[in-house]
Amino acid sequence: MYVVTFYSFKGGVGRTMSLVNVAAELAKQGKRILMVDFDLEAPGLSDFELIDTSTKNPGLVEFITDYVNHGSVPDVSKYLYKSTKYEETEDRLWVMPAGCQNGDYQSLFSSINWQDLYQSANGYLLMEDLRAQWDSYLRPDYVFIDSRTGYTDIAGICTRQLPDAVCLLFTPNKQNLTGLTKITAEIKAQDELPGLRKPKLHFVASNIPSLEDDEDVLKKALGNFSRQLEYIKPSAIIHHYNSFALINEAVFTIEYPKNPLAIEYKLLADEITRGNFQDRSTAIYFLRSVIKQSTDRSDEFSAKEVDQKLTQFEIDFSNDAEVLFWMSRARRALGSLEESEILLDAAIQNGLNTSTGFLDRAIIRFNQDIDRDEDAIWADLKHILKMESNVLPSELLWTLKLASRLGHGSSSEVLSAPSIKSLQSEDLLYLAEKLSDSRRSANLTIDILSSALAEDRIEPQYLDDAYNSLGMVLIAIGDLDKASEIFSKTTDFYTDTAELTATFNYAMARYWVGDSNAEEYFRRVIRLINTETANIDANYLQCLSFCNFAVGQKMEAYRLLEIAETKVNEQSGPVFSCWRYLEVSPKKFKEDLLEMKNLYDGKSVAPIFCKQNLPKEIT
Repeated sequence: MYVVTFYSFKGGVGRTMSLVNVAAELAKQGKRILMVDFDLEAPGLSDFELIDTSTKNPGLVEFITDYVNHGSVPDVSKYLYKSTKYEETEDRLWVMPAGCQNGDYQSLFSSINWQDLYQSANGYLLMEDLRAQWDSYLRPDYVFIDSRTGYTDIAGICTRQLPDAVCLLFTPNKQNLTGLTKITAEIKAQDELPGLRKPKLHFVASNIPSLEDDEDVLKKALGNFSRQLEYIKPSAIIHHYNSFALINEAVFTIEYPKNPLAIEYKLLADEITRGNFQDRSTAIYFLRSVIKQSTDRSDEFSAKEVDQKLTQFEIDFSNDAEVLFWMSRARRALGSLEESEILLDAAIQNGLNTSTGFLDRAIIRFNQDIDRDEDAIWADLKHILKMESNVLPSELLWTLKLASRLGHGSSSEVLSAPSIKSLQSEDLLYLAEKLSDSRRSANLTIDILSSALAEDRIEPQYLDDAYNSLGMVLIAIGDLDKASEIFSKTTDFYTDTAELTATFNYAMARYWVGDSNAEEYFRRVIRLINTETANIDANYLQCLSFCNFAVGQKMEAYRLLEIAETKVNEQSGPVFSCWRYLEVSPKKFKEDLLEMKNLYDGKSVAPIFCKQNLPKEIT
């Protein structure tokens, strides 16, 4: 339960309107909300008719007077009412009114001596008991208190004793600044006192005119508030809105959800929830921010703050699979692999059944050099392969690569896996392309593509790409005749870019088996290729260089090779090399360029895919 007070030093800023709209928005989102009307002098919640006011609805005033008259704390359930006004909120919106609005209300309210209540009748404990009863009876996610305007005893209860957060609504004028300075100082002073709540402050500029700030009047006023009250920026700015709907006390976030005013209330709701770390969505947002911070190397959160939050989350969300998953990722980002694995175990035990979760655990276990449990890793990977949907191609890639490194997973197991069979053509080709970056997984890539082609699982528009990918992997493992056969399945080699690539690959396969006809295909590539080298990558230049060498144009071949070396110096990621038919690092790519230069110089060298007894594992 997270208690938020809506407070204004002066009236006329739409405090109650803001509270009701924020409450309704969060109830729509699935949160259980209790609204408490603590503005006993001028109750405002009743104007929204959220509960049936045709019957007597005793509320806060009766709760307090019953306590004073009988000497025992009443059962709060007698003063709480479920709102059924809006279907969107279902049974998640509750109200504790100020009291029964009849002839007795004013006298009952006036009879409460707040000073005496606190000094002689344990008023502080009464309010703490009230707060505890809200939690035990309703188990609300949020309690929103509508506080009395001004500087009063009731305001002190609402802004300092009861809440976890206070929304301070104001119009940016001198009178509001003076009043808020005092109340803000008192709230902040509690940070230094043990045993007291330390409410988070949300500053909300409200009832702001929807006019162009031509002379920066509003900007200067808000800047002055920011400096005096020591906050960076307001949690929200609520503009004045001219509409008869305001007269009817319309709840904009429900009745007019696309209205600009509704959108501003939604933004305020987001800011409030973001400050509540008991809220699972906020906890997940924080954890994802911690993970992002570890890669951005920012200092938004201190290591101590992160550790404290994570420790508290382990208590608050011990059975929440999704939060446990993000906690695991956060611990992993912080370098605590053992704790990360323990949290993943807990997440899976609590129902997490996502490919991401099982893959994370497999990766963590794989990285344990000592006592690595390969059977447990393979069990996680098999679980992913058996999933019929919602497995990303990138996750399948990791799964298959890990299985390959472990030496687990036969081709038949992989090919029959539901997660592989469910892939669409584009995703299947992505997987094949990325798997073929090493000879270790080349045979598996060949099996996946061959099976998909044999079973007619490749859509017609992707057939040429599939044959081209298969042929390139066959070249990488040295099966040049089979590669040539595959490339011959594509027709009209020289009609567009995709088939131009196939033409080059076919020429390479034929060249390295000594077919003199390969030269004609290299000439076709040269005639059709774009010879402007300013905006093309290193692999493109490498391939064009070899084409020129193959047709006897050595000077041009050397020139393009030099440009390719310059281009690869500008790259940090892997580069495809036609000397290996694999993706390689820029360093290895330059080694391949040197090998090609040796070939051009007349030395007896050949690509590794032409050599006999190829090593099984070359990356």
